[in-house]
Amino acid sequence: MTTRSAARCLADAALRFSDAPVLRRSADAARRRCAHAAPRLRAAPASRVLAGIALLTGCTNTPPSPAASVEYSNSVYGYSFEYPDSLELHVYSPDHVAVGRETENGFDAALEAGVFLAENSDTMPYEEFVADRARTLCAADSPRTSLRCTDLQQQMPFETQTGLTGEVFYLKHETVEPSSGTITAESGRGPFFAFNISANAPAARHAVLLIRPPTTLEPTQVDSELIRSVANTLRINRTR
Repeated sequence: MTTRSAARCLADAALRFSDAPVLRRSADAARRRCAHAAPRLRAAPASRVLAGIALLTGCTNTPPSPAASVEYSNSVYGYSFEYPDSLELHVYSPDHVAVGRETENGFDAALEAGVFLAENSDTMPYEEFVADRARTLCAADSPRTSLRCTDLQQQMPFETQTGLTGEVFYLKHETVEPSSGTITAESGRGPFFAFNISANAPAARHAVLLIRPPTTLEPTQVDSELIRSVANTLRINRTR
């Protein structure tokens, strides 16, 4: 593992710590250890670097892909990914697919993958467009409760095992009492894995593929490692 890969691995591990609020102190400690160790990484033998990475984080360079997997290919937007063969795929449309399990009450999604397009008349920069779409996916209303996402909590580059680059981020998630506007609960929402596929949607100003947790899941129900491992297998081919 190179020094650059080791640093990215440590940063990725720190991000995963933040999935659970009770582990955020551990994430901060990991970051401090990383910062303290950084000057020594360049001169340390590879075996020592690997040992240090394993000791601090237990991680590898990139998240593993699903061991026994099935490939889904989207011919409209030219992307594919793998998901565990113990799960099922539900295709709502070329713009929206989900991975999970069929139940008596419908499809129980564990992750969703969706393509979002910006009109050519939209002047919003790509980065703002991505954050805006992610916030929209957080929103839900009922007579007694409103859900919304606001600020970016964490954001960093993400590289798949196939060499694609994108980003992974979390949003601040709030539960609000509609009648008073009082915030009754706060948490983090994510991870959102975003990949720019604008080259495969030339009629749009921007096109982003978001691999994310379903809106219906509580933060404690989100399987971040599943979402991460599926995003890690993503491949994008030019469709035009």
